[in-house]
Amino acid sequence: VFPALRQLIQQYMSQTVPSTRRGALLALGVAVEGVSEYMGPHVEAAVWPIIDSGLADADPSVRRAALTAVGCICEWLEEAAVARHSTLLPALLSQVADPSTQKQACTALDALLEILGDSIKEYLELLMRTLSGLLDTAPIKVKAVVVGAISSAARASGNAFLPYFEATIQRLAPFLQLTGEGEEIELRGITMDAIGTFAEAVGSNSFRPYFPDMMTQAFAAIDAS
Repeated sequence: VFPALRQLIQQYMSQTVPSTRRGALLALGVAVEGVSEYMGPHVEAAVWPIIDSGLADADPSVRRAALTAVGCICEWLEEAAVARHSTLLPALLSQVADPSTQKQACTALDALLEILGDSIKEYLELLMRTLSGLLDTAPIKVKAVVVGAISSAARASGNAFLPYFEATIQRLAPFLQLTGEGEEIELRGITMDAIGTFAEAVGSNSFRPYFPDMMTQAFAAIDAS
C-alpha cells in the first residue's frame, strides 16, 4: 500500500489547493499505524521531507494536519522521531507560538516528550518557559493539552524538573478549583494527574510540603465525581 500511497501523497502535496495538501498529510499520519514496520527504513527519504513541507506551509489547516502526522509518527516510529529531535522540537515550538496551530502543536509536542528520554534536558528551560506562558494566555481547551505536555516533560526529565517544580505547581493550583462541566472539569482532571507525575519526578522530600493540600484536592475530586 505505502509505495502507491507515497506517490499520491507527493502528488497531492504539490497541489495549490490547501485542502489537497491537508488530505495528503492526514493520509500519511493514518498510514503510519498500518505500515510502520515497512515505513521505518524509508522515513528519512520518504516521510520527513513531506512533514517538513507541511510544517512550513502557509495555510494553517495544512500545518495542523502535519502536526497530527507528527503525533502519529511519535507513537508508531519512536526511534525515527527521537533521532530527529534537534530539528523536530524547535519546529513544534514554533507552531506552539502560533494561535492557529497551538492546540495541535502542543499535542504533537506531548507525544514527542513522552519518548524523548534524556535528550529532553537540553530543551527543558526553553520548553518550560514556552509552556508556562501558555498557562496564562491560552484558551482553556489548549491549557489542558499544555498541562499534559508539562507532565510529559516532568516524567522524561525526572530530577531535572526540580528547578521548575515549585513555580509550576503554584500556577496549576487554581485549575484544581474548577467545577464547571466539560472543558473545566477536564482541565482539573489532567492537572491532578500531572501533579502526581510531578511527585514521582521530584521525589518525596521535595513534594512533601504540597502533600496535605494535594491529598485534600484528590479526595475532593473523588467526591465531585
